[in-house]
Amino acid sequence: MFWIISAILIIIALAFILPALFRREDVQDATREQNISIVKEQLTELELRYEQNDIDPESYQATKDELELSLFNDLKQTELNSLKTDKHSGSTFIDTWPVLLLIPLIAIPVYLHLGNLDFAKELDPKVTAKEAVKARMPLKADGSPDVELITSRLKAEMESNPTDPKGWYMLGRSYMLLKSFSEAADSFDKSLSLRPDRAETMLSLADALSMSNNGLLVGRPRELVKKALTFEPQNITALWLSGMAASQSGEYPEAIIQWQKVLPFLNDKPDEQTAVKNLIAEAKSRLNSDQKSELEANLEKPSTENTDSSKLNNTVSNDVGIKVNISLSNTLKDKASPEDYVFIYAKAMSGPPMPLAAVRKQVKDLPLEVVLNDEMAMMPNLKLSAFKNVAVGARISKTGQPIPNNGDLYNEKTEVQSGDSISLEINEIYKK
Repeated sequence: MFWIISAILIIIALAFILPALFRREDVQDATREQNISIVKEQLTELELRYEQNDIDPESYQATKDELELSLFNDLKQTELNSLKTDKHSGSTFIDTWPVLLLIPLIAIPVYLHLGNLDFAKELDPKVTAKEAVKARMPLKADGSPDVELITSRLKAEMESNPTDPKGWYMLGRSYMLLKSFSEAADSFDKSLSLRPDRAETMLSLADALSMSNNGLLVGRPRELVKKALTFEPQNITALWLSGMAASQSGEYPEAIIQWQKVLPFLNDKPDEQTAVKNLIAEAKSRLNSDQKSELEANLEKPSTENTDSSKLNNTVSNDVGIKVNISLSNTLKDKASPEDYVFIYAKAMSGPPMPLAAVRKQVKDLPLEVVLNDEMAMMPNLKLSAFKNVAVGARISKTGQPIPNNGDLYNEKTEVQSGDSISLEINEIYKK
């Protein structure tokens, strides 16, 4: 009876082992998917902790960079292993027949002397994958990721594959973690040369160049920020850096205007909004008489397109607004996460692209009702009450950025007037 059971177990073992010998790439694909899944879970947990203020922004960004670098290196190594495997694929029965003999010859005596039924518990694929990721991530003596070793490995990979813009960008971020700003700038520059339309890379390069020059954004860094704004006019980081660059050059009116554009996007982040308001107040305190006149002229300068001249003034009309009821279509609920941001806005039918009023919420807040009015103006001289007809929309951003991207969920209505009450069901997928 024992030998019958042993024979059955050996046949079962061969049923699992032989397919793996014929199709090694399937194992590699499964491992790759498991590793990606694990890192996604870790990133999701990290985002949740950050939203709950369990970790500070610097620790959040550093941990996120380390996870992404680890996944990048792991995928690179998996690709190399896959190439090696392809060279030796196509096993035949002649290649594998020794295995048919060796398995019973080795397994039976080993099982008799060292058999352990609990050993199967150690073969949980999720546990194995987690341990594999942990083993591949070099650690320091204190258990923290060895960023220097990760960076050196990534650098070696980029030397052999210099046409990968994402690889250069990840190398630049790793150098930023090490505070090697000159090397980071060089890496971001190479990434930008391969993908010249990436605003994110422009801003990272500007940051690295400024950090290598004692934090100054004059010269090329400022030009990069300006260029980034041409691609993404509402990019919060670009607006912030643009204000910093203007302030460093003594152009306080410009700094104030740029920072005021940031404020509406920080309604749910009071600490950051207060910090920006403090910067604006400090810049105002440094204005000379000519700059005060310049700022007042810019703030009071009326728009000439699609405006009602009787309403062009510099006072806030609190009693005039647009009531918007926002909901998410049942058909698109599975495409949105509760933590995704929802941007509700009103903008001119033609003329300035900057929203006249905007508010940011989250999908978990839906359905909800908001009132868009002059208090939400992004520019003091561009108020909702100054426009006869506007477009009102609601968009769920998959990237968290106010700039529309492919895959965002949205709906928009035109010819809306102040005092109207409308309903918006988010039921379309944005495509450029």
